[in-house]
Amino acid sequence: MIPKALRGAGSSFVAETHVEYPTDTGMLWDAMRKSIVLTSRLCEMYQIAGWRQAFYNLQRLKKHWRKAQQSHRSGKVNLLDKKRKAYNAYLRVAEQYLDRTIVSVESLQEDNLNQQLSLEQWSYLQKELEKIGVFQDYAVLLMDQIRRRVLEDEVIPASEKIYSIFQPHTEWISTKSRRS
Repeated sequence: MIPKALRGAGSSFVAETHVEYPTDTGMLWDAMRKSIVLTSRLCEMYQIAGWRQAFYNLQRLKKHWRKAQQSHRSGKVNLLDKKRKAYNAYLRVAEQYLDRTIVSVESLQEDNLNQQLSLEQWSYLQKELEKIGVFQDYAVLLMDQIRRRVLEDEVIPASEKIYSIFQPHTEWISTKSRRS
């Protein structure tokens, strides 16, 4: 007989989440888009220069993202070179904008700005800066993942992959059954 302390019932479930393919390419776009939009909004609000053309910056980044996505669809002989060139350009532009968001965040964190804010304004600014920091961190991880996967032909283990920046709990569960 099993003691009462050891008896129990348990259940588990799997919730399906949307994952785009290739995941890292689209998620880098999302991470950079959110970083640029949030940073430009705060810079406008607190009169920090440098993001007057945020919409143009997003269009430019999106153009490189689309080229990277479509680089594998060409029927040309130099397919691998074209793909690497497109991804390299995408990563270069993303890095430029990531660096700009980092500089802007540093400007927003300066003491002279924070001393002029009320407690409520300061709290709002800190929450927004924290959000931007999360998206910047994802962008760095995703750029590394793309660089390793596309430019260095490395197979990324599933345990290292990121599947969703908006639902970070997402894990890959293979539906293929394993044969013993």
